[in-house]
Amino acid sequence: MRYSIWMAALFCAVFAFSGGGEASGEPFRIGLTKAAFTMISTDDASAAVKFLGVTIIKEGSVPLVAVPIVLGGVEDILSTMRSKQVDAIILSTPEFGRTHHLVPFSPIFATRNANLLTESFVVVAHRKGPVKSIADLRNRTLYVHDMGRNCLSRMWLDTVLDQKKLPLSSSFLARVKMETKLSKAVLPVFFRQGDACLVTRDSFNTMVELNPQLGEDLTILAESPGMVPLLFVFRADFKSTYRDIIVKTFEELHQTVTGQQALTLFSIEAMEIIDLAFLKPTIELIASYDRLLKRTQRR
Repeated sequence: MRYSIWMAALFCAVFAFSGGGEASGEPFRIGLTKAAFTMISTDDASAAVKFLGVTIIKEGSVPLVAVPIVLGGVEDILSTMRSKQVDAIILSTPEFGRTHHLVPFSPIFATRNANLLTESFVVVAHRKGPVKSIADLRNRTLYVHDMGRNCLSRMWLDTVLDQKKLPLSSSFLARVKMETKLSKAVLPVFFRQGDACLVTRDSFNTMVELNPQLGEDLTILAESPGMVPLLFVFRADFKSTYRDIIVKTFEELHQTVTGQQALTLFSIEAMEIIDLAFLKPTIELIASYDRLLKRTQRR
């Protein structure tokens, strides 16, 4: 509820900045996938993207109209890109990894958080609990922080389990509890009400900063390499007189107060253009996981 009120206040600020209304002109259609916004409602996510679009338009002084479009997943991404119904998309890297070879994206923006373009994922357990290793998770309860930046964590965990000749987490664990609030994913482990949690390293560090006792009582069992969780991509054949201005404005969004406010809605500090090579480790993880799923389904 607080999120919605805060977002509404920010959107009103941009509305006021625009002189009481939006500029008229061609639409700038921004798609957003549900996988990238698991923590908030579709309406809130759509409003957040609207805010981002209006901010880009105002900061770049371009006569466009921001139009948010909510997408369900891979099929929606492919359909809207091929039919040119969207100009840019905010999506998870699993969705990117399964579509980039079928539809061209350019440029590709990675999102910066805690001064990093990547996230690492950690499996955390209580030092005095029964779980001392990944193998000890058998028939245990795992709490997972359900957020866009943690979208690769289950894939990573399943590949780790497979490397250890163990089943996928869906059958190896007794229960997986998805929690949209970070505290509800971490604190049950701290209070010995849950066996382990799977969160981003940055999220865990934040919890420890707020409560140093967590760092004393909890221990990291495994940590992933850095992976890119979320992307903002343009349709490669998106044509507009203002394309270069829009792209440049995205690159510089973090340099203005209003731009920082818009980015804060997505829990990011800035956006930076990257090439496909930067995504290689992330795409390889996604491909490995998909192969693992197919192999498991054949058994």
